Amino acid sequence: MLNEFYAVTETSIYHVQAKGPYLASAVKIVIRGKSKIPLNDDLCKSAMMIAICKVLQAFTPEKYGALTPKSGYQSEISKVSTCYWGPHSSRIIALFKNKEDALACFYVTNPKPCDHRWIASTKTVLNEIGNNHPSFHISHFHDIELMSAKEQSA
Repeated sequence: MLNEFYAVTETSIYHVQAKGPYLASAVKIVIRGKSKIPLNDDLCKSAMMIAICKVLQAFTPEKYGALTPKSGYQSEISKVSTCYWGPHSSRIIALFKNKEDALACFYVTNPKPCDHRWIASTKTVLNEIGNNHPSFHISHFHDIELMSAKEQSA
């Protein structure tokens, strides 16, 4: 289970870390041009998880109600009310396990969201995070998932 990675977006690089169950950090470490989120700012300013979608999306997992037969938290972003969603990054270009590769990607000319040049790295990061991570959620919801079926088969 991967607990740390780098996300290159259209405007920035984020250092993403698991801090504990239902708690993550996504700090902007590099920026290009203007952005709503300043350098060194964390998307998760409170107890939040990170969903890996077309963007990095901070969200607070919903606590199940007292009358609900389930106990614990709903940590699948597509099932969490959008009122519990926090800030998000711009579109993700690629995911990397190390900062050097993220920097190399960031300074390439004309990167595209979910760029085919780094699909292998992105898939490796997603596979190592896994589907049951306590701090990160990989969205498989068709409207917000990172890669389309076409991109996943590439």
